[in-house]
Amino acid sequence: MIGRLIWKVIKRMLGVLLFIVVVFAVNLMDLFINSVAFDSAVRFLNGNIGIIIAMSLIFLAGEVFALFRFPFNLPTPIFKAVGSIYVITFVLNTINFLDFMIKGTASDVLKGIGFMAYPIVFLVVLIVGYINIFSKGLAKKPQQHQHQTIRHHRVQARRKKKR
Repeated sequence: MIGRLIWKVIKRMLGVLLFIVVVFAVNLMDLFINSVAFDSAVRFLNGNIGIIIAMSLIFLAGEVFALFRFPFNLPTPIFKAVGSIYVITFVLNTINFLDFMIKGTASDVLKGIGFMAYPIVFLVVLIVGYINIFSKGLAKKPQQHQHQTIRHHRVQARRKKKR
């Protein structure tokens, strides 16, 4: 359990570090590439780096809590629901950026959808997360009880043979 936890944290931190290195390299490339589109993409990436890193760390916290057993895994859906808000924000920002680049009108439509999507997605992720936790918890208990009952009967049978 501790090994999986440490490995998950190290793997995610290495991913974040690699992402930061890539962003740094792209910013260096921007100094040498003379393109308005590339410059706009780099500015978009720089403007959303905080959202991307925060999203990664929030999902990491959710994954860490998911490694624990009930009731210590109860914060997992909260972290995943908050992370889903960051995902929606990034997706909407990306659509707005692409819309700006092609000079479209999709961003006007998405403003209304975005405000509806935040609470709906948050609640759906939260509810599904808790349903998942409680259904796993309820499904394991009968199996454990059944296993213990079978084991109890085997032990009783061995005791009778010894007599």
